[in-house]
Amino acid sequence: MRHSFSVLLCLGHAACGAAPGTAVLDPSAWTEDLAADPLPGHRQTDAPCLALGVEQELGGIEIETGECPYAVMSQPVLTDVRAGRAISVLAWHNDLIAAEPGTGHLLVTVGGQTLLDWTPDIPSDANVIDETIVLEQDLSAGDIAVLHLHNHGANTWNLNAVEVAD
Repeated sequence: MRHSFSVLLCLGHAACGAAPGTAVLDPSAWTEDLAADPLPGHRQTDAPCLALGVEQELGGIEIETGECPYAVMSQPVLTDVRAGRAISVLAWHNDLIAAEPGTGHLLVTVGGQTLLDWTPDIPSDANVIDETIVLEQDLSAGDIAVLHLHNHGANTWNLNAVEVAD
């Protein structure tokens, strides 16, 4: 009887994948990985990403582009998530300022799949993006996620949470 209940519970829960709220990425596990850059043509500086430009903040990763003007980081995915499941991504930036107008770009990918692609104008007011996307491909624990961030000026960006939504 217990086995039948488990099977029914599984069928009602998106084919036994990760439970809603399960973290897909670990905010403390990002490591610099320029070789993983999905958009190397965006790089307009050879300035290094200084360690004090990247820190843990409010449960996520914070990147200060005055100290880290071009960031490419990677980490392994924490859990299996099947295609068709929803993933929520929460990110924000403080006021974006620069001497001259430009564009910022925060991109998070796993393989060829985009989890977040955000390109706000600079200057702009502080903003939050809380998106839910439906996966087109399976994510497997150990797949490599890549965070790509570049920015015009010295600004602060946060990637707070990437988790199973449904």
